Amino acid sequence: DGGRGGGGSNNPNEPPDEEEKEREAKRDEIIAHFLANKNIDTYMELLTDYLHSITKSFKEYNNDDSKESDDNKKDTQRYFGQLGKCLNVFVALSKSNKTHPMLYKHSIHRDLISLIGVCKDPHKHRYPKMKPMLKICRNNILTYFDQISNDKKFDVLFSNDFDNDSANEKATKPPYFWGFICDMFIEEYKERPHPQLMQQFAHFKSCAIRLVYRWMCRRVDATKPFAQQNKASVPTKEEVEKYKDTYVGEKKISYCMELIIKKYFNDFMDWLKYNDLQVLANTPLVLRQCVIYSCNMEKERPGIKQHVKKVLTLDKLKVIMRLMKAPHDVIQYNACLLMATINEFDKELGATCQAMGAVAILEGFNRMQQQRQQQMAAMQQMQNPAIGYK
Repeated sequence: DGGRGGGGSNNPNEPPDEEEKEREAKRDEIIAHFLANKNIDTYMELLTDYLHSITKSFKEYNNDDSKESDDNKKDTQRYFGQLGKCLNVFVALSKSNKTHPMLYKHSIHRDLISLIGVCKDPHKHRYPKMKPMLKICRNNILTYFDQISNDKKFDVLFSNDFDNDSANEKATKPPYFWGFICDMFIEEYKERPHPQLMQQFAHFKSCAIRLVYRWMCRRVDATKPFAQQNKASVPTKEEVEKYKDTYVGEKKISYCMELIIKKYFNDFMDWLKYNDLQVLANTPLVLRQCVIYSCNMEKERPGIKQHVKKVLTLDKLKVIMRLMKAPHDVIQYNACLLMATINEFDKELGATCQAMGAVAILEGFNRMQQQRQQQMAAMQQMQNPAIGYK
């Protein structure tokens, strides 16, 4: 079940165990066999048609309050149970990069987005038995979008149209999909205190954080001069001309990212205090992309930098500084990356970082990293001595 999660280690620096490797190898073997079948498109059409049909049937019963009865309750739960099983298939397929072109081709995302409204707050559903099922479905949706977010087609579906419309200069809230993802990022824990439930909560929150990070990296890349951008992402002259109102020189404005920064940057910062390794390791990376975007667009979009600077109070900087001393390499490294970016972001903030001792910690961290690299190089040289000829 792709939606239950919480299995395996929650340590982002720990390699997968043997059991997990075996599962991944078995899944890859099954997916390779599935993709090699000459009738693959027919199978996918059948699966997709079933997903459309079962989603429609579920909504007919779920949305019709006039049919409140035991039969309506049973039918709603039955159709949603079938929908959940179908969704599990697509989530399993999404875990292999090889299937992503096929999933995009058959537009699986449309039905998933249509379910966000009913799934985003499972505790509010009128039928008690539906609440855990909706929670699993919501987790599956997060997992699916996390898995497919590495692909550039993800941006085409979920942000390009919004960012290419200069009328969104006046927009006041991010698109519906991004509101859902960011709300999952900042959602508070609502279950009873239980280690496994809390681990699952952090696991699926990390899905949202990773998704936001990957997407933001591509938005930040688009704010660089064309010569410095990822070659695969550089727009054509025709694209620049067509959407010239959304460019400032060679820099692409992301109205979507700016709205996310304005609405969520402060709330994102709060998750630097959450006691989970995955969340603490990934959150600084998202915050750093927000800072870099605002810095890259400083002259063209000064309001974004002003907002980021306003959020980065002394108390917030102290939280980052505590993570810079964390006894965990990945968390420490990512926190130092964030602080180094903030230190160069603004002269006043740089002076604050210097005064509070953050710069000294950064210098010590850099020295330690250099020493580690020198030690690793020396060890490799000892293990692989040069071959001499007499």
